[in-house]
Order: sequence, then structure tokens, then C-alpha cells
Amino acid sequence: MMTANEAGLPAINPQDETLSPYFRVMRVVRTEQVTPRLRRLVLGGAPLDGFFFECPPDSLAPHVHLEIPPPGITAPLWPRLRGDSSLRVRKASGPNASIERVYSLRWVDHASAEVAIDVVLHGDGPGASFGARAVAGDPCGVWWPHGRRIPDADWFLLGADQTGLPGLAWILERLPADRQGRAFVEIPHPDEKQPLVGPQDLKVVWLLPDDPHTLCEHMLSTQPPAGTSPFIWFGGEASPARAVRRHVRQVLRFEPDAFEIVNYWRMI
Repeated sequence: MMTANEAGLPAINPQDETLSPYFRVMRVVRTEQVTPRLRRLVLGGAPLDGFFFECPPDSLAPHVHLEIPPPGITAPLWPRLRGDSSLRVRKASGPNASIERVYSLRWVDHASAEVAIDVVLHGDGPGASFGARAVAGDPCGVWWPHGRRIPDADWFLLGADQTGLPGLAWILERLPADRQGRAFVEIPHPDEKQPLVGPQDLKVVWLLPDDPHTLCEHMLSTQPPAGTSPFIWFGGEASPARAVRRHVRQVLRFEPDAFEIVNYWRMI
């Protein structure tokens, strides 16, 4: 396996030598209202050479850890290197310290050195609150993206609620045109539908609150066709994620490289 330096990651952060080389301070370049409850933050303004060493173009729904500034703080306290000749960092504390949350990348533009994060505007957590208030110029820390490669499967079962939709959309856009399967997307209102691009024979089914079956039920009842090489991906709330993971492991008996189940949030 290539080391970070062999892949071109700087040994020193090009922005500040007291920050981890795996970290960039970016800023909101612009925002886009994708749907009434989904807002896209386009982040840029940082050198990205070597930053994607664990995120090749065919990565499977890569994710990043964001360091989010508290409300009203324009110069947040970022995690800093410990200063002990290692790459370990010390998290800042106090009211000005950044707050860490995990999001999938929606897209990456290497030419403009920009990345896009889609934020669901639900609740009052740090991520949703930042997504709702962010304006051009606001700072946001980004840890390096990483994710496994899209597998060489010929039939895909994908499932997501709105928080997992950016990851599902990323996968659809990168699948070869001859792939087949089903994708189930659970949304709270018809206005939350958005255009998705993917293989012609991979049908996308939008699930609304009045659907007689839940997203989890659709995932558990959809069986891979005989004779195919299947892969299952799911992104959503922790409870259905556990159920899908248990089904894939104990009922379908898939090997670990034939599925990926992601908990994006937890019902409180």
C-alpha cells in the first residue's frame, strides 16, 4: 500500500505547519438550494495537491470529517498538531472550538479545487445549523477524504434516506453503464426529488411518507437475481442501518467486500 508521502501528500500542511497535513482550512465559495430541505455548500480556497490520496475517482461514496465553526465565530480554533514530532492532533476546547461532523462528498472539481457537501436542513444540530446559515466566505475545516473503491459487481442494491442521498448519487454517477439493480430513496415530500444520473437498467424508486413499505422493508425484501454478482450499499438512520446490516450478514451471508452500510445519523 502506498504511504501518504508516496502518494504526494505534503509532509507539512501548506497552509500552516501547526495543522495536520491531512487537514485543510477551506471557505464557503457559494451555496445552492438543491431542494427545500437540502442545501449544497461548495467549499474551496485551499491547495488540494495530494489531499485526495485515499480518494481515487472510482471511490465508493467517499466521506470527509468537517470541522464546523460555532455560530458567530469567524476564526474558530482548529485541531492542532501536538508538537511531539508525530501527526497526532489535539482538539481545541471552549466556545470557539470547531465541531466535528461527517458528511459524504457530493462532487469534487480538481480543476477549481472545490468540493461540494449537501446538508439536510433538519433539526438544530451543528451540521444542519451551519448548512442553513453558511454564506460565502465562512470558514470550514476539512479532513482528507477516504473511501473504498466501487466493487466490480454487476447488480447493485442501493438505499438511502435524504442524509445518504449524496453518497447514493455519487455511486450512481460512477457506475459503468451496463450495471443493473435497484435504488430506493426515502424523502419526506415530493419536492425533495432531484435529478439522478446512473445506468439505464438501475431503476431509482422514490419512497414518500405514504408508501405502504418503509425504506428498510424494501431493502430487506429485494433479493439479488440468481447468477449475478451483487453489491449492497445503504446510508441512513442507525436503526434501519442495523437491520440491513444484520440481514446482509446473517440471511444473505455476504462477504464483507460485497456490502457497505453507513449510519449517517441516530434518532434521539
